Amino acid sequence: MSARAAIRAAVLALAPLPLAAPAHGQALRDALAAAYRTSPDLVAERARLRETDERVPQALANTRPVLQAFGSGGLSHQNTNLPVNSVSNVAVGSEGGTLTVPINLSRLTYGVSISEPLFRGGRTRAELREARDLVAAGRWRLLSVEARVLLDAATDYAELARAQSQMALVGDREATLAAQLRQATGRFAAGALVRTDLLATDAAHDEAVAAVATARAQLAAARSAFARDIGTAPPARATLEEVPPPPPPSLADAQELAIARNPQILSAQKLVEASRQRVRDVFGEGLPNVALQGVAQHEDGVDFRGEHADSQALLVSVRVPIYTGGVLSSRVRAARDEVEVQAATLDRLHAEIRAFVESSWEAYAAAREAVRLYAREAATDRLALTGVRAQAAGGERTQQDVLAAQDLVVVAEAHRLAAERDALVAAYTLLAATGGLSATRLALDVPRYDPEIAYRRVHYGPGR
Repeated sequence: MSARAAIRAAVLALAPLPLAAPAHGQALRDALAAAYRTSPDLVAERARLRETDERVPQALANTRPVLQAFGSGGLSHQNTNLPVNSVSNVAVGSEGGTLTVPINLSRLTYGVSISEPLFRGGRTRAELREARDLVAAGRWRLLSVEARVLLDAATDYAELARAQSQMALVGDREATLAAQLRQATGRFAAGALVRTDLLATDAAHDEAVAAVATARAQLAAARSAFARDIGTAPPARATLEEVPPPPPPSLADAQELAIARNPQILSAQKLVEASRQRVRDVFGEGLPNVALQGVAQHEDGVDFRGEHADSQALLVSVRVPIYTGGVLSSRVRAARDEVEVQAATLDRLHAEIRAFVESSWEAYAAAREAVRLYAREAATDRLALTGVRAQAAGGERTQQDVLAAQDLVVVAEAHRLAAERDALVAAYTLLAATGGLSATRLALDVPRYDPEIAYRRVHYGPGR
């Protein structure tokens, strides 16, 4: 990937995406902003990226001199045997012709050394490029985690809205059936209703009570997932009427966007480039290594007379690996194989992202169509219910006919709610697949994390 293409992809990923305002407030956007602020996954990934940033100053250190101070000191004792004449032997009582003289020495050495790498076989440039590629890959990986966090938040919000609406729907049905059951009981007691209609109403009410219990459990699960992933208390009323971001004009456009700015693909591209630099780095270990070294030191206690010495040295050292037991060749082959692994991973990602975009596109289209059809079905069933009730009042329909018509309305409404949930989730899934799901592109009202600040702090800040 060329530098110009990489810059263009980064600009596309960061450019704000114009969005339509939600139909009822900004509840979903508030949930997305809360997830961005509180997600532990984002906190962990940001820390991981800062750890990767440190590879750049570590690589730059190989272009700079290393200055060290050193020192040592200590005491030593030795016995020295000196030859003596016969008179001295007699005087000191030594018959061996030697005199043992104890000598105590103190020694102190201190100084400074400096080493400047001149040539490392091309490893310095390769290590620096590899580090910068890994940082770029880490930034795209952070955007990928951000997209996943925001998609989870949108999914949780949509499910919460569906569960709340479903709870209201079945709750109204249970209340209606409870009133109808009381009315049917009175009419049966007065002899105006047959027992079969009473039993049917009673059974329908029992089924409605069970449906309320199920809906209550689903709502509790949705509220728990919302609090877990978004980190705030669920809103009292979520709505499925939020307007999702507009999709690309066509499936081909969506796939082209995904290839150009999907953070998983862009991260994989940088990992391929980093692995190639790794090959150059390992290969450079087999080339000559040239360094300039300087030493200045002072030494006290050079000999037993207590003399001292000062010395300075400046030299060029050359190290040329001749035979390493085969380990260097093995590491070069392993690094080249890693390039193939990363390239194959990138190819697989291209295919997976294309397939995922296509499935997301079809799911979004199907959900939108399902919303339209179920809404029309619900409206038709309501009209039919009104007619059945009028006919039942005139004695042309039974109570069981009314109950069946009511069930059709409830089923159609439940299907519509599920389809609206699916449409909202599919819209954000498609946005994530095409690389457009981020706090920046959604223009969320939340302080943004800028990885460049941490990078510049370690790249240009003081160190040792």
